[in-house]
Amino acid sequence: MEYTEEMYDWYLKRTRKHIFLVSKYIIEMIYHYGLAGMDLFAHKETHDLSKFEEPEKTPYVFITWQYYCQRNNIDFYVPDTYKILMKNATEHHVMSNPHHPEFHSKNGFEINSENRDIASNILVDATSMPDLDICEMVADWLAVSEERNTKAKDWADNNIGIRWKFNEKQVERIYQIINTIEKN
Repeated sequence: MEYTEEMYDWYLKRTRKHIFLVSKYIIEMIYHYGLAGMDLFAHKETHDLSKFEEPEKTPYVFITWQYYCQRNNIDFYVPDTYKILMKNATEHHVMSNPHHPEFHSKNGFEINSENRDIASNILVDATSMPDLDICEMVADWLAVSEERNTKAKDWADNNIGIRWKFNEKQVERIYQIINTIEKN
C-alpha cells in the first residue's frame, strides 16, 4: 500500500500548518511571560521536523490522512501492517522530541494502537520534563486544539494525572499558560 499524491499533499499542508500554529503560540508565550525568549524561540524552529524524515514520514502521511478521513466521514481502511508502522512512527516521534512527556518517562509508555489520542494503561511519569519542553508541549496542545476547534484546557483536564503524571509546579505552569492564551 502506497500513499497517493493527494494524501501526501494533505500531510504537507496539515503538518506545515501545525508547525506554524505551534510557532504562533510560542511567540504568544514569549510575549505574555517574557520567557527565556531565545531558548524558547529555538524550539519553534525545530518543532516536529522529525515528521519529514523516515521512519516517521511515510506513516505520518497515513496518520494525517486517517484523521482527515475521520473528520470528513470518508471510509479509509488501514491494513494491520500499516497500523503497526503508524504506532512505531508515533513511538519514534515521541521518543525523539522532548516536547512529548513520553520522552522524559522514567517508567516507559505505550501508545494506544487503536486511538493515539486515548491514554494507554500506563501513566507516563513526566515529572523530570523541563520548563521549556513543557512550554513547547502546551504550544503543541494549543495548536492541535485550534486545528480541531476544541479547547486545550479540556485536553489537559482529560490527560493530566490520567495519561501523564506531572508535578504540582508543572501542572500549575500548564494551566497558567492555557488559561492566559485561551482567554485571548
